[in-house]
Amino acid sequence: MAEQQQNNRDDLKDMASQWYGSGATKAPGFLMMKALQNMQSKKMFNKTLKSHEGFRSKPYVMSKDKDAHKKIATIGYGTRNNNITNTALRALNIDPKSVWSGQRSINPTEAESLMNAHVKYTADKFEKHYGSNQWNKIPSRMKNSLVNMGYQMGAHNVLKKFPSMVSAIGRGDGQRAYDESLYSVGNPNSPRYRNKKSDWNSQTPNRARAVSAGYLEPEVSPMRNSMSLQQSSPKPRWVK
Repeated sequence: MAEQQQNNRDDLKDMASQWYGSGATKAPGFLMMKALQNMQSKKMFNKTLKSHEGFRSKPYVMSKDKDAHKKIATIGYGTRNNNITNTALRALNIDPKSVWSGQRSINPTEAESLMNAHVKYTADKFEKHYGSNQWNKIPSRMKNSLVNMGYQMGAHNVLKKFPSMVSAIGRGDGQRAYDESLYSVGNPNSPRYRNKKSDWNSQTPNRARAVSAGYLEPEVSPMRNSMSLQQSSPKPRWVK
């Protein structure tokens, strides 16, 4: 037990030093607590993402959007058959062909490694879009919601289909980001304005409402339990 506690303290020191500079390990309280909060935030994010995706030990083939002839295979926690997943499989000394052929199943621990590879890839895509300085200023709760969206539909699709939401996140405008993620907002004063649900909100409404609420919630937690958010998510400002 004592050894595990010391390992945890060493991990926090490493995280604090990596994120806040070498002097952080000598600073009491705040920086070490910040590292702990980031560690807890990551655990909460992973737990939430797993609950949204569900687990499959063998490949599952689904249709891509409305194009029924395009089939996409996923495994584990919703990771697709692509270079990111296959590189992560090889890093685990697993032959991708044996997995996608159904000859070999994967366990939750292996699936989490694949998930982490995709999360990192998605987060890196968004960081590249915003630039490191701006990305580091975005609250973790908003980044977690954005990465969750990107994990589900692809970071490139989020950047392409939700440009106003992405801009609002960069400005720190959580209300506008929330509105834009769920509805086609536009300008309410324009004659072309329509209060129309986004495809994301129409196709996976429970997940969309749960994840988008992270744009509004205080910094205490990246996201609350999905079921509670389905009941308590606030409506856009113009909805009576």
